Amino acid sequence: KNYLICRLSHKDKPFSYESAWTDVKTNADYTDVISSLVIDLIKLDAKGFYNVGTEEKTIYELAKKTNPNVRQTLSPIHTPKNVTTDLSKMKNTLGL
Repeated sequence: KNYLICRLSHKDKPFSYESAWTDVKTNADYTDVISSLVIDLIKLDAKGFYNVGTEEKTIYELAKKTNPNVRQTLSPIHTPKNVTTDLSKMKNTLGL
C-alpha cells in the first residue's frame, strides 16, 4: 500500500537528434520537467500508479523547444501514431 509507481517518457535536453517525427503524438517532455512532476507527487505523498507527462504535442514540437535546427520527418510505418497516456489522475492530484 505504500508505493508510488510512475509511468513516464522523457527526452534529453536539448533534443539531440537531427530530425524529429511530425506524425507521432506524445505527452513526454524533457527530463527536468518530468522529474519536477515526480518530485511534486512525492512531496504530496502520492500513492499508487501514475502516468506522468505534460500537454499533448508531436515529438517535432517538443524537439523545436530546444533545437531550432531540428528537421521534420515521418515515423516508420510500424510506429504507433499516438503514444500519449491519460494524465487525469496526476493532474487531479497536483491540482493542474
